[in-house]
This record gives sequence, structure tokens and C-alpha cells, in this order.
Amino acid sequence: MSLEIERAASLVLEAGQSGELRAALQAVADSTTPNGAAHYPTKVCRRLNRLVVCRAYAVSVLQLCHLINAADSCAPRRGAYEHLLLGPERATGSGFRGWIQNAVTNRGWRRPGCELTADGVAVRYDDGVFNVGFAGMPVLAALFEFLCGTIGYAAVDDEFHTMLEPPITDRGIRSAANGIERRLYAYLKEHLPSVQMQGKFQELLDYARSESKTLVVEDATVLAFWREKSLNGETGNFRLFRSVFDAYMAFLSALEIATDREAVERARSIGSDRDAGEVDVALLLDDAEAAALWTSPLSTLQEPPFENVRFLNKVDLTALDRLMEHGPRVHRLPWSLLRAEVFGDVQARLSQAARRRDTGDTLSELIACTGAETYREWHDRLVVLDERVNNALRAALHVALQADDAAERASEDERLEEARDVAKRAFAGISRKGFEDAVVGERGSGVVYEVGAGALAAISDQIHAFLRVLKQSVGEGTDLDDQFAYDHDVFSKQFARIYGVER
Repeated sequence: MSLEIERAASLVLEAGQSGELRAALQAVADSTTPNGAAHYPTKVCRRLNRLVVCRAYAVSVLQLCHLINAADSCAPRRGAYEHLLLGPERATGSGFRGWIQNAVTNRGWRRPGCELTADGVAVRYDDGVFNVGFAGMPVLAALFEFLCGTIGYAAVDDEFHTMLEPPITDRGIRSAANGIERRLYAYLKEHLPSVQMQGKFQELLDYARSESKTLVVEDATVLAFWREKSLNGETGNFRLFRSVFDAYMAFLSALEIATDREAVERARSIGSDRDAGEVDVALLLDDAEAAALWTSPLSTLQEPPFENVRFLNKVDLTALDRLMEHGPRVHRLPWSLLRAEVFGDVQARLSQAARRRDTGDTLSELIACTGAETYREWHDRLVVLDERVNNALRAALHVALQADDAAERASEDERLEEARDVAKRAFAGISRKGFEDAVVGERGSGVVYEVGAGALAAISDQIHAFLRVLKQSVGEGTDLDDQFAYDHDVFSKQFARIYGVER
């Protein structure tokens, strides 16, 4: 993947927004004046988006509270601050300047403490002075409208009402700002990626900026990032290679979702008149978001009522977890997956040993990656695991084919009979929960085993697809054994640095 860095940063910021949050931001952008003009300039809407998505709203919320105090001081009556913030005119700095100057000329300040300056309003308190510039007021008005549409007007007004009770103090203003921040934080927690994940994305972007003007995510990128960041405990949680790998997987997912969404939204000019041959963009947008999402088929096997059948044992589920969690996206970083599986396992044991304060041969052998599974061994184990998956698939089909409704639909085709025999033999060879003779023909079992078989087929498809990617990589000159030897040296040296034993 190759993108201009700042474009990638913008896409990542937008990717994790829920539909509700995007709608709330769009509602502000779509607000118009009585004559149909946009209420807020485009740059104001962009500024609001960045404040919200980056969770950088603390200063602006505080400024808004001071502006509310100033607006209330020159409003037609107490508590009518909305006259300034929700006026019908286009939100510009000069517009706010004119409204406030006109209000003060006609009515004066209803209470002392506010003063017009060349650039804005100075609000004086017994415990401080705060200046609100005219140029920043359009963004604050847009923020106010956004808050009303998300955490609700009543909640915002409650904070302002308490804040405006005499005597009005800087401490009271800050208390109201903190209250609004807490409400907004709680809202965004449900509608944006976690603060921790956003922080990790920022680290990946900053690293990319330090390397080039273009974002390039390859196996070499992931390894180089880990080698640099794993030694720095102050930047994210990147000591574990698996954490770095998972962060890049989430990062790529965010970029894909945002890119697909943007591509569809740009097509809105196509229209929605199906009779005229136009495309229904709303449906396309839904389809694009669904296509960008991958759900691990393992999750199906571990949810009710399917978890009552041991389609796969715990060892198999664990071995398949990372490959299935990331799905087709992992095909972009095949060697990173192998590193996460093989050397990630070594590091997991090494971390446990370090926490136990182990010393001597045990720690040294782990640091040296002694006895680590080779990439060829991992590859061969995946091939064997695929056969077990397919065996479970055939056994599940045996139960599904014996269900009453399946029997009624079945033809007398010889190939179907042969498939039945294969499935029956597979079923007889499995001795796990859910594959007892008693379940065959049991009422309602057909659906469970049919869905389970579908999940197993998806697992097998993903295994085959990844093995093809590895084969292609080998065909391009990267040998499994040579790559393992190189990575073995890299990881053992890095483990020595991380855990304090230089080689």
C-alpha cells in the first residue's frame, strides 16, 4: 500500500467514526442560512472534524464556556446565549464581531466583567481574565451545534445554567467545561476507536513521516518499526512484535474502510434514480462497508449454539486464531504473520520468564530462540491442520445431510452418495463432543451443523489462500529456510537488547 502520508492520516482519522458520529458532523456541515448558503465555512467544518476525531477539543470547550458567558452578558435576556451562537447569519468572525458590537451598543453589558477588544472579547473574573477572539467564534458555534446534536441540548444547557449562576468565576467556567468534556468523552468512546488505538496509529504515521513522504506498509516496514520502537518504553506498547503486527493490521483495516467509503461517497453525483439507470449510492455505501469488514469464521464456532459442538479442539483454534482474525488482509504481510506466530510465541514465553525473573540457561535459550519452530515446520503444520479442518467439515456435513429436511431435498445422484460415504467415514473417525452417534438425525441439528460446516469451509479457504501467498513469495525468490535463518538472527539479537543481554 502506497499513499501520501497526510492523506493517509486524514483517512485513518475518519475510518473509525461510527455512522451516527459521521451523521452528526455532516449535519453541522449541511446547516444553511435562510437564503440557502452554507452556515459554516468549509474550513470551520474541517476544524471541527479534527477537534472531534482527534479528541483535541478540551481548549475549544473551555473557550466555548467563556464565550457563553460573554453571550449571556449581552443577550436580550438572561440565559438567551443561543441568540449569538445559533443566529441565522453565516458564521464568520466579522459576523460575530458585528452581532456583539450591535448588542453592546443597543443594550450594553448586563453585568460587569466583559469588554470588547480589537480582536474579540475579554472576560474578567475575580480569579482571572480570558480572551475569546472573533476569528475563533465560528468554530465554537459549530462545536456548540455539534454538542447539541450528540450529547444533547439539555445536557449542555444544564452545565451552562449552573455555570452562569452568580457569582460567575473562572473556576466555575472550568468546572462546566470539565463536565461537558466528560459527557463528550463518554459519547466518543462509543463512536470512535479507543484512545490507545488512535495513539498507536499516530505512532505508525509519525514513523512513516520520518522515513518518507509516502506511506508504505510492507513486511520490512513492520520489522523495522518493531526493531526501533521495542526499545522505547515511552511510545505505545510496542515491545512485543505481535502488538506491532496487530497494530499494523488494524491500521490497514482503517485505511481500507476509509478509502472504500470515500470512493463511494464521491459517486453521489451519479444519483439514486434507478429508473433513469442511476446507481443507488446509499446501498453501495452499505455494501462497501460490509465488504471491507472481515469476521473470523472461528467466532461462529465459538458462539451459541455452535460452541456446544467441538468442531475443532482448543489447540487447533489457538493455532488458527491470528490467521483467521485478520483474514485476507494478512496476505499483504505474509512474513509478518510468520514472525508473529513463530517468534511471537518465543517472545511470549520470554516475557513470562522475565516477569518471573528467571536467569541462567532458560532465559539465555529463549533469547537465542533455541528450538524455535521453523517457518517450514509452521507451514507443514498448517497443511496438516487444514486436513483436520476438512475432516471436521466432512463430519459436520454428515450430520447435516441426515437431517429430515436435507433428506427430503436430496437427489439420488451417485456423486452425492459418494460424498455421503466420505462424510460418514469422517464422522466415525472423530471422537469429540457433538460428534456422537446420538446427534445424527436429532431434531434441529441440521442447521447447527450446516452453519458449522460453512464456517469450516471458510477457514479452509483462508488457509489455502495464505498458503498460495507463501508459495508465490517463495517463487519470487524468498525461501522459507533462508528467511527463517535471517529472522532467527534478527529476533535473537533484538531479544538480547530488549531483555538486557547483548549478544
